[in-house]
This record gives sequence, C-alpha cells and structure tokens, in this order.
Amino acid sequence: MEAAFGARPRSAREALGMAQEALGEQMGHSGTHLSSVETGRKSPTLRSRAVLTRR
Repeated sequence: MEAAFGARPRSAREALGMAQEALGEQMGHSGTHLSSVETGRKSPTLRSRAVLTRR
C-alpha cells in the first residue's frame, strides 16, 4: 500500500518539475527520505501525508 501511496506524490512532483531534494527540503525532510516514501520503503507520518496530498 505504501508504494501505491508514493506513486501520487511522485507523479505530482514530476509534473511540477521538482527534484526529490527540493520537495523534501520544502517539507522539512531530505530527498532521500522522500525517495523512501515514494518507493514504499518508509511510511510517511500523518503530517507528511497531509503535506504530500496538498501538493
């Protein structure tokens, strides 16, 4: 399920032309953390989910 969740932020981020590092920085996380969320290796916090779904 987490990988499926990660597909939406990834497609939105790519549509905006943003790198993982740039979006992660805006969210207060590293690009590496965002990559882990997008690929389902890590679960985002509720706060991160809210930020990601608004983008």
